[in-house]
Amino acid sequence: MAAELTGRLSLRAEGVGRDYDGAPVLDGVDLALTPGQAPVGVIGPSGSGKTTLVNLLMGWDVQTRGMVAFGADSPYRPRRRMRHHVKAALRGVHEEADPAIGQLTPNGKVLAGARRLAARTSRTCPMDDADLLALVGLELDALDRIPRETSFGERQRFAIALALVTDPDVLIMDEPSTALDPSTAMDVLGAVVAHAQERGAAVLIVSHNLAVIDALTSSVVALYDGREVGRGPLPDLLNHPTHPYLSDLAEIRAAESRPRPVSRPVR
Repeated sequence: MAAELTGRLSLRAEGVGRDYDGAPVLDGVDLALTPGQAPVGVIGPSGSGKTTLVNLLMGWDVQTRGMVAFGADSPYRPRRRMRHHVKAALRGVHEEADPAIGQLTPNGKVLAGARRLAARTSRTCPMDDADLLALVGLELDALDRIPRETSFGERQRFAIALALVTDPDVLIMDEPSTALDPSTAMDVLGAVVAHAQERGAAVLIVSHNLAVIDALTSSVVALYDGREVGRGPLPDLLNHPTHPYLSDLAEIRAAESRPRPVSRPVR
């Protein structure tokens, strides 16, 4: 096996940009995800370029400027002999249901296909199906159902489990808490991130949910209008904002932390 297949690979984006109809939606963003490093977060308002960045990192789209590399390959068009390896080692969770998974395909068949990909690329998931599904809060009978018979939250949990089957080098999750019950989202995502880190994977979490970002990542990249406007631990960015967007976030966080007045009945 080639040396590049024996170790875990890093994902790098340098000066990456993407235009649509001649207008830039992402411009000059740098990001590095190295297996073994602490989880990284990406924040930004709607339209800031977060999902575009995810698409470029995952190879679901190609950049207009800059460079994206996973090891020695482009995620968008890896060398032929590396295609299956890149597909297994670089895993992402869509904000919405994966369009590549048919609505009538049983979850068990989809999971079995992912395990075959792992075996083909000499990767091993340390958990059986029951333990893997339990990690994301699903029962084993979820494998008997088809996507259209499940809730959005169940589909999102299954998508996360599916991403872990190949024991990835890099795991990217785009808005992973959107469809999860708020009371359990932190527990599920915390368990997933802990598992990925234990296996040596780099983790990127893209989310509007500042509580998730604050609890599960050590540093963040803040985007606004397609450009980076801040980088570092979230508390530092909010305590010393350098952009109006970060100032607004700091005010929102401060308002949420203030104790609410206790109403008293009128006598």
